[in-house]
Amino acid sequence: MSVGSQDFSGLGCEFTQSEHWLKRYGLTIPHNLFVVGTVNMDESTNQFSRKVLDRAFTLEMTDADFEHFGEMDSEPSFEDFAGDDFAKALLGGDVVAKKPVNEAPQVEKDAFVAQIQMLVALKPILEGTSFVVAYRFANEYMLYARALNEMYKVIEVSGGNTELFATGAEGIAEATAPTTKAPEPFDDMVLMKVLPRISGDTEMVLRIFAGEPRQNNELNSLDNPQGGLAKLLGKESASFEKMKEIFKRGEASGTGTLTFWP
Repeated sequence: MSVGSQDFSGLGCEFTQSEHWLKRYGLTIPHNLFVVGTVNMDESTNQFSRKVLDRAFTLEMTDADFEHFGEMDSEPSFEDFAGDDFAKALLGGDVVAKKPVNEAPQVEKDAFVAQIQMLVALKPILEGTSFVVAYRFANEYMLYARALNEMYKVIEVSGGNTELFATGAEGIAEATAPTTKAPEPFDDMVLMKVLPRISGDTEMVLRIFAGEPRQNNELNSLDNPQGGLAKLLGKESASFEKMKEIFKRGEASGTGTLTFWP
């Protein structure tokens, strides 16, 4: 059977009804097909015209529910993808962070709860700014923490005692004095994924780093943070050292703009 000049006989299907439909209605989109697109609306993209926005339904997905992150009621299982080796490999790997099952060791459950608490504490610090993080950050943080924990298990078993991920003055990873202490994963994630996003005037950045101004509208300082990232992470964190560097460099530049990047 053929439609126009196209020969469909090799497909082993009866195309009588399809030919009739195509000739009468043309190629149509089924009613159960929905087209959804995502786009970043920031300084790196061109703004949509009102004509485009009139024809679109805009959904903002910036309010992440960290408290229930990783709790999925119905997840795909291997049985759902019988014969699909790629899907099995994808589901079997550490691609999506999940809440530990009931049979998991208590240490894993405690770690998951602690990670959720850190995400929940981070949310109000970035709320109302253009630097908010959502589920991608949460997922990468949990996977990173798990990978870091597994790596240090190997180091302990093998007798290794070199601290990894230490950062030199020029931002180059280097080994430091022998130690078995693992980096704090949340501190690492803020240093690698949050601080590089933040830039702006001194007052705005200081609110994020050291907390909201006091009752007399006096700004807090990194030396005495009342909130913000400095309070959350502590003065011993690598992120705190980076925040101090950002302020020092900003004061030296005299521009009134603070940024992660030199």
